[in-house]
Amino acid sequence: GTSELYDTDFMRDPNGHGWPLDRARFDAMLRCKASAAGAALFSHTRLVGLHPHPNPVWELYLRADTPFSLQCTWLVDATGRRTWVARQLGVQRRREDRLVVFYTRFEPGIPGDTDATTLVEARPCGWWYTALLPNGHRMVMFFTDGGTAVARQARVPEGFRHLLMQTTHVKERLRAFHYAAVAMPRGTAAGSSRLIRFAGERWLTAGDSAMAFDPLSSQGILTALYAGLKAGSALHMALDGQAQAVTNYCGQMEAVYEAYTRQRLAAYHHERRWAWQPFWKARQMWGSGDVR
Repeated sequence: GTSELYDTDFMRDPNGHGWPLDRARFDAMLRCKASAAGAALFSHTRLVGLHPHPNPVWELYLRADTPFSLQCTWLVDATGRRTWVARQLGVQRRREDRLVVFYTRFEPGIPGDTDATTLVEARPCGWWYTALLPNGHRMVMFFTDGGTAVARQARVPEGFRHLLMQTTHVKERLRAFHYAAVAMPRGTAAGSSRLIRFAGERWLTAGDSAMAFDPLSSQGILTALYAGLKAGSALHMALDGQAQAVTNYCGQMEAVYEAYTRQRLAAYHHERRWAWQPFWKARQMWGSGDVR
């Protein structure tokens, strides 16, 4: 770690190019592609219950404007970090840390900000992130440990701004174009976590439901897409009678998470200026997670 800015050029990155992503448009594109491929899409619908029948069929209870039910042979949990389906089935989730993120949008007071690079800045109690949004606003995020005094401070506008003013590079990027916050800070979980097992009897899990990554890795969406492709392939083979396919899928997911843990540990070891601070010390001593 250093107080000076340095560039990470994707032309020299063995993992290839990184891309700024318009998430709303990207998600809409995926839904359209799925519908075009024959998937039935139920918008504004929530899964509120499930029941396995022995024949074998899952009975799913859903709620939109009115309640209704569906039946299926296999069930894929893609409910994100909530892992709603897996929790209903009693599958525990291992959480490696208490990382949370507080974020808000800023609007420029003067035009001209065209810097679409991603800026990450480390601080003693966490790290900051900012990037330009498609509408010209700028997203600003602060990552720290939940349940701490700093996290409680970041929940409110005055506290968020006070912490922001302690940064060097993020603060200057906002000052250059007279940015002002246009929304209250919001918070959500952002830590590393995974299910204890990725599949069971006539069900499997994919995406953040299977495993969720620290955003510092910049691998979350890529891994979710990869897991979705592998899960779909395994499910297709299982429906064709190849029972080993789901076991192989679980092995692939185990390998992905093991590789991620090594990369995450290496990334946090780069910052040595505050190695004694609880936030950084915890991330340089991997393996203290809890199971819930």
